[in-house]
Amino acid sequence: MARLTQLMDQTPAQTGISAQALVDPTAMVAADASIGAFCVVGAGAVIGAGTWIADQVSIAPGVVIGAGCRIYAGVRLQAGVRLGDRVILQPNVVIGGDGFSFVTAEPSNVEIARETLGDAALQAPDDPTWHRIHSLGGVLIGDDVEIGASSTVDAGTIRATQVGQGTKVDNLVQIGHNVIVGAHCLLCAQAGVAGSTVIGDRVVVGGKAGIADNLKIGNDVVLGGGSVVLSHVPAGRVMMGYPATKMQLHIDSYKALRRLPRLLRDIATRQ
Repeated sequence: MARLTQLMDQTPAQTGISAQALVDPTAMVAADASIGAFCVVGAGAVIGAGTWIADQVSIAPGVVIGAGCRIYAGVRLQAGVRLGDRVILQPNVVIGGDGFSFVTAEPSNVEIARETLGDAALQAPDDPTWHRIHSLGGVLIGDDVEIGASSTVDAGTIRATQVGQGTKVDNLVQIGHNVIVGAHCLLCAQAGVAGSTVIGDRVVVGGKAGIADNLKIGNDVVLGGGSVVLSHVPAGRVMMGYPATKMQLHIDSYKALRRLPRLLRDIATRQ
């Protein structure tokens, strides 16, 4: 089916650079690349051979785009972004925006809650200001990556956020700052990966699944739809639920939960 639809798909026609595009004279654009109307290409940007860019795309100074890419309308590529070859970005993808990185001068209530598991009394801090940690690391996207409409990949703080070769990202997915996603992964719609988490190769993240920050997800893991991962996951494991547990354990727990009303009813009738 994949090969059949590939044969039937119509590759966008190469039309050159639109007269309505604004391309900085220092940008390096391959002779056979196409750039649509109302695009902005910043100073020193590099656009590879055969790359096709639709209308109203913004490409920041210094961005590097490989060969044979397809970039659809409304995409935003921020500073420090590098795309490999044959990358496909669906409409309104944003790559390289600032990560959600803020810190208070003293430990915040969320840090206290995490440290004490919610036992400590929380109160207003003397200085509630959230200070921005700037995102300087950019984003590296590997060859043959596809990212769905309105998905976002945040820039790293110091090192780059990375999405590995052949990985496919669905619509409305959030990949946080400093995250490393391995090769040939699938991230389904509305999944979210919090900052500094490392995902191995060939991992499948189901729709609406969430992965907390600073975790390690091993190779060949499958996370069921709606799962919320709060701890490290070893390679090859199938996880479900909130908090996510091994699939069979989750199923057994759910069966036991469904039996509770009947068990309580039986106990009440025996008294």
